[in-house]
Amino acid sequence: MEKGKYAARFDQVLPALSDPVQSVLDGTPADKRGEITEIRLRCGQPVICTTADGPLFFPLSGGVCRLPRAGLLHAGREDLLETFRRICEYSVHTHEGEMAQGFVTMRGGHRAGICGRAVVRGGRVESLQDISAINIRIAHEVKGAADGLLAALTAGGALCIPQEGLLLAGPPGSGKTTLLRDLTRQLSSGVLGAPLRITVVDERGEIGAVWDGVPQNDLGPCTDILTGCPKALGIEMAVRSMSPELVVFDELGTTEETEAVTRCLHAGAAAVTTIHADSLAGLCRRPQAMELLSSGAIGQVAFLSAPGQAPVLYSREDVYAEMDRLADIGRAGSRCGAVLLRPAAHAHRTA
Repeated sequence: MEKGKYAARFDQVLPALSDPVQSVLDGTPADKRGEITEIRLRCGQPVICTTADGPLFFPLSGGVCRLPRAGLLHAGREDLLETFRRICEYSVHTHEGEMAQGFVTMRGGHRAGICGRAVVRGGRVESLQDISAINIRIAHEVKGAADGLLAALTAGGALCIPQEGLLLAGPPGSGKTTLLRDLTRQLSSGVLGAPLRITVVDERGEIGAVWDGVPQNDLGPCTDILTGCPKALGIEMAVRSMSPELVVFDELGTTEETEAVTRCLHAGAAAVTTIHADSLAGLCRRPQAMELLSSGAIGQVAFLSAPGQAPVLYSREDVYAEMDRLADIGRAGSRCGAVLLRPAAHAHRTA
């Protein structure tokens, strides 16, 4: 997506801000508007916009600066409250389910993370009150983001994803979700042949960003979206009711999700998902990833190091080789000796 389109997304978010904050941010220079990925408001603190080159602060005298100093735009309590009301379009109760998870999906596919005082009943968060911070993540739908990955996946001939699942790994902010969206769109659109039936389990509304029943992001014509459902439950619901060839979801985290993906494979559907890892060695320390690899539910890993950079594709055996290398280092008594390997990952190799 060109910077001009990014800037248009920034402009789309501005009306959700309180009038004092909106009036200052509306003066953001044109060359910076397209670089902004987040708008952060913290009660009593400077308003900050996030870019790939670092934070932007906003002097009341105009312009932007990279370091905090006197005379910056600050967010007051009323700015937080009014911004929150506008994000919810003055209907807070309709977003209570999302609020209990700490976010609100906005029109246009943007997402606002919310911090405040949690109201907990029965061990579960029911709502958030006394809002203290808001982080608006500006939706960046980048069509074509998956071109390089698809080229790598098909380098040996036919696309292997319908037979073997794919794990997109990388550190936070590396572009995993952006890549996941475009990969879904292209596979659902038949870019590589017959379109695939895909169900997206979008627990936090970040992939399809469904608003009033309409996806705000283009995930292709053969994609069904289940929004707001816990991933482990949603995967099972999708396989039972939608007969997908692929089940797509974001941020593999729990053992329950890992088990659901394995059952998904046994039901004839493959999985494409993401996981946080700062390196291939870091991935080997994630038990969820190792369990999926050993079960055969995941056949390949695409590692992203930074937004816009081509992912590096690893086979299951590549990951096992890294595990062996880490084990050798551990036995040699280096600092990596604390690496915990799961014997099951070696005992049940399927590649």
